[in-house]
Amino acid sequence: MEAAVYVFSVLSFLSGLGTAIFYQIDRKKAATAAKMIAAALFCIAGVIGFCGRVQSTDACAVLLAGLFPAVAGDWFLAKKELVAGDEKRDYLNFALGVISFAVAQTLFIAAFILATASGGNYSFEFLPLAFLPPLFA
Repeated sequence: MEAAVYVFSVLSFLSGLGTAIFYQIDRKKAATAAKMIAAALFCIAGVIGFCGRVQSTDACAVLLAGLFPAVAGDWFLAKKELVAGDEKRDYLNFALGVISFAVAQTLFIAAFILATASGGNYSFEFLPLAFLPPLFA
């Protein structure tokens, strides 16, 4: 199972790298496709890694429920790039992407709380890292 997580993670990274390259050479449709492939592979790695370790089926179900709005958020933000020039649709896609990610993050937090409440072996030693991104914004 660990090997599958690493394989899907590496494939997700490579697809993400392809996304960046396609954006650099101004191939937006190819970049969108690569971004969605990366999102799908990343979700598969997350499901295998998380659901394989947690004892709670409820936590796994909530995590799976969170992956759908996460992928939708990726889609809306990628779609935003495709409709550049149409400000109204651009703002709509951006807002839908942000809302989708907010719903996904809420469900992920709930899944991790359920996992730790059910006796999962998780530690919060990396929790302080959550405060680093605002420092660099």
